[in-house]
This record gives sequence, structure tokens and C-alpha cells, in this order.
Amino acid sequence: MSTFAVADFTTFLHHLVEREKIEMKVVRGRVYFIAGRNGLAECPKCGEEIVATKTWKMTGRPNKKGERIQLQIGLFECPKHGFFRKALDKQKIPASTRAKSRKKKKKKPSTKQARKKPVSRRGRRKKKQKTWTLA
Repeated sequence: MSTFAVADFTTFLHHLVEREKIEMKVVRGRVYFIAGRNGLAECPKCGEEIVATKTWKMTGRPNKKGERIQLQIGLFECPKHGFFRKALDKQKIPASTRAKSRKKKKKKPSTKQARKKPVSRRGRRKKKQKTWTLA
């Protein structure tokens, strides 16, 4: 590999660091570039950085516009304070075109609803009078 290619690559990495896409760390005189820190979080009690033991994605219900929110959640275990969860990533998922074009259909009354007794002027249903017979 030529020295020009190495120089171009390092300038590219420094531009990514400036844009906060990746992170640069110097340890014992060596430069390390860290990308994709999605699996790391700080303990809320002691502030120590911990790697996720488990991660998963959860998608919520759509809002009025049909958009959904997808969360990436991580489970972390601090050696001093125990387990905690944290949202690592949050994305808005736009509404699908199929959901937008769908219109609500009016429901036809079922047979029970069609057979309902007529309502009197007072708002109550008419009751049949019971007839008693002596045997």
C-alpha cells in the first residue's frame, strides 16, 4: 500500500471524526478510531461505560399520520449497581402508501342490530306487558 493511500485514508477518518460519525481515542501513543458505539451506555449511578448484554428492536403503534417509532433498546449489567435498560437508537418509520390509500368502510348493521325494537318518544324501548293467569 502506498503512503499516499494511507494519507488519504487518515484524512478521510479525521473528516468523519469532525462530523461525529466515528470517535477517535489515543491510548499509549496509538490512535484508535471507534465506529458504531451503539452497544455502549453509561451506568446512570456511577457513570461507567458498559457493553450491552442484549439488544432488541421495538416498534410502536402508528400515530394519526401513520408514522411508527422504532426503538433499539439495550440491557446492561453494571458490576456495582446491577441491571438497567437504555434506548440506544430512535427512528421514525414513515407511513406506508398502502395505509394512506385505505379508507374506512361503513359497517353494515348485523342481523341483531336490524331487528331492534322501535324506540318510544321518551327514548326508552317499549316493553311488552306481562299477563298473569291464575291456574
